[in-house]
Amino acid sequence: MGTQSQNVIATVKHYAMNDQETNRMTSNSVVDERTMRETELLAFEIAVREGHPGNVMCSYNLVNGVYACQNPELLTTILKQEWGFKGKVQSDWTANHSTVASAMAGLDEEQPGDLGTAGAGFGIQSYFSSALKAAVQAGTVPVARLNDMVFRKLRTMIALGVMDNPPTPGGSVDQTAGNRDSLAVAHESIVLLKNGTASGSNQPVLPLAAGGLHSIVVIGGHADVGVMSGGGSGGVPAADGNAVSGCQSGNPLLSSCATWYKSSPYNAIKAKAPQATVTYFDGTNASAAAGAAASADVAIVFATQWESEGTDLANLSLPDNKADPSNQLYDQNALINAVAAKAKRIIVVLENGSPVTMPWLGSVHGVVEAWYPGVQGGQAIADILFGDVNPSAKLPITFPRQEADLPQPTIDPNNLNVVYSEGLLMGYRWYDAKTIDPLFPFGYGLSYTTYSYSGLRTRTDQGGNVIATFTVANTGSRAGAEVAQVYATLPPGLGEPPQRLVGWTKVALRPGQSQQVSVVVPAQRLATWNVTTHSWQVHGGSYEIRAASSSRDTNALSARVAVGDMH
Repeated sequence: MGTQSQNVIATVKHYAMNDQETNRMTSNSVVDERTMRETELLAFEIAVREGHPGNVMCSYNLVNGVYACQNPELLTTILKQEWGFKGKVQSDWTANHSTVASAMAGLDEEQPGDLGTAGAGFGIQSYFSSALKAAVQAGTVPVARLNDMVFRKLRTMIALGVMDNPPTPGGSVDQTAGNRDSLAVAHESIVLLKNGTASGSNQPVLPLAAGGLHSIVVIGGHADVGVMSGGGSGGVPAADGNAVSGCQSGNPLLSSCATWYKSSPYNAIKAKAPQATVTYFDGTNASAAAGAAASADVAIVFATQWESEGTDLANLSLPDNKADPSNQLYDQNALINAVAAKAKRIIVVLENGSPVTMPWLGSVHGVVEAWYPGVQGGQAIADILFGDVNPSAKLPITFPRQEADLPQPTIDPNNLNVVYSEGLLMGYRWYDAKTIDPLFPFGYGLSYTTYSYSGLRTRTDQGGNVIATFTVANTGSRAGAEVAQVYATLPPGLGEPPQRLVGWTKVALRPGQSQQVSVVVPAQRLATWNVTTHSWQVHGGSYEIRAASSSRDTNALSARVAVGDMH
């Protein structure tokens, strides 16, 4: 909605079941109807029904034997007819494999279009353009289908103001406003995972108090020059050039070289502690870094994990120079262990796109999950480390202790069938159902203050929606914001996972302040998919509702609510 309010058409992707990048153009996602509906398709359904995007992009993979971009059940029956999607369906680049089949299935636009000889050089073939014109002339694609394609495109452009306010060439980019927004987003996204106390101290290691620091050593991760960005569609070119040079990539379309934004955490840390001596070690000499850490008041180690669309990670370990020779010069886990063995206080800052295993977790005092923090990432990290911003983000994914705990620990590149054998037990549901203790659970995140929950009450309204009302209090000494989460356990006998996230709210509180919040849980968030009637169904019965700070919050509040049957 935010994007489209600026006369820019938003696209949600990749539709659907594109959860493996290995063989992503030829793999076949084998998934049962209920699993598909209650997991990934539900996310798209919410996006389409509530967000009203102008475009939906179909994926490369096959779904139950049919390419996603020529799958009539996905594109027409579910998306356009059931969900009422009024925009257009476009293919990912070269994801279309037919003319008549895809057109009749509901594909409205082919990407990248007909590039002619330019496209042929990259193996890009067009199945629309002149081929679609010939199919319409031959009657194999009705004119009515062509008209629908055009109508959907024009309607979307008109509805979102593109026709009334067409883009004009020239102009200037408001870099200052963009940087301000980027910094705010990074502040809201960084997750504090660990905040322990060092030997001889009774205070958590974070936030750092600049006035009490005489020496800081910053180590690794190119923190002297910038922060990492993801690759492929997850990467945005640096406006002022790459902060790290020297990487060579053999693939011009999908580079294996990371982009590093020129936002130096090291410089931002130095600015926060002007009275301290701040030194940098690049991490290639672990013993030198550890030696410096031994005499410093605090050591901050930056660790990075680059990834991109098109490839899956070999494992969840922080990559070394063998796993990712393009972007890593040394063994990151060995570096952290070496520094942890000598440092008085050690904090690890992670820049990554996926969970990582942390064999060194018990040896470090603090862990900050910065993800790919963007063009103001260095400043944002320093703001968090020194407490100018109180971290408030929560994990959107589970961090497992080891790869063996994953529902599918390995990928067989020789098997094109990607079988969703875990069924409904995706994500945190797997760990809950199998009673596996994660490294960090879904929804987890620490703060520099503390919160308490009290007084949970539940009721239903006339529409069958559940309203969970409770009080959140800031019981600490700093202002902060808490993401309060609501989970539901469905009645027994439905074959559902132990719990599902059904709502949340973020509340900002001053020290000592409390606020009553109400989270409305739409009735459909309590529904299951009925494979006999091919429809959603809310089963009448007693539902357990929990208000919690994470999916594994041992202090979660619990209440029961009676819900009526709904079809």
